[in-house]
Amino acid sequence: MTYPNAAAGLKSIYQAKLVGLISIVLVIIPIVQIFAVAALLVAGFLALVGLYQCRKDDPGYNTAFMLVLASFVINLLSNLLQAYFNAPAIIVTLISVVSDVLTLASLYFVCITTNRLLQTIGTDTRTIDRGVLVWRLNVICTAILIVCELLQAFSSDIATVFAGFLAIFALIAQLVGSILYILYLRDAYRALQSAVPPEDRVQQMM
Repeated sequence: MTYPNAAAGLKSIYQAKLVGLISIVLVIIPIVQIFAVAALLVAGFLALVGLYQCRKDDPGYNTAFMLVLASFVINLLSNLLQAYFNAPAIIVTLISVVSDVLTLASLYFVCITTNRLLQTIGTDTRTIDRGVLVWRLNVICTAILIVCELLQAFSSDIATVFAGFLAIFALIAQLVGSILYILYLRDAYRALQSAVPPEDRVQQMM
């Protein structure tokens, strides 16, 4: 059993995440800020297209794809409530928490689905173990971010300071998690691609 669409799709997601990580670093430099923001938008679209291609080989990727779309809708709703309806901070915070959970769930489905395919083709367990580590680390990061968001919803100075310290820790853990995820995607798509005969390989959709 081979998974040519998953291999091509994961390659697109890997490239998108790599570009996204570089763009986040560059966005703090004023002279290239506009290009970095544009690159982030392109990377987000490329990752979505890659996930769409992956779902042709396993329904688990379809679940991840739908969760990403749901997260996008929730984020859009949050922005509209803030911009035009002056929604209370706690409402916006709760919507943001829902978006965070949906994003985490999407990553979880990508990792467990990819690991299942890797096990099918007999891939080295180190790559599979890295996938488990990635989603577990992201669970921790998301939990910390949610706590920070809830603390910042209150006006207490102590809560705000505590949330700031937690946010720094979460930022570092998130950076490590992003790098591990990129490495995982690279190894996963290469392993899946190597199991596909050259004549059966498919091109990336973008």
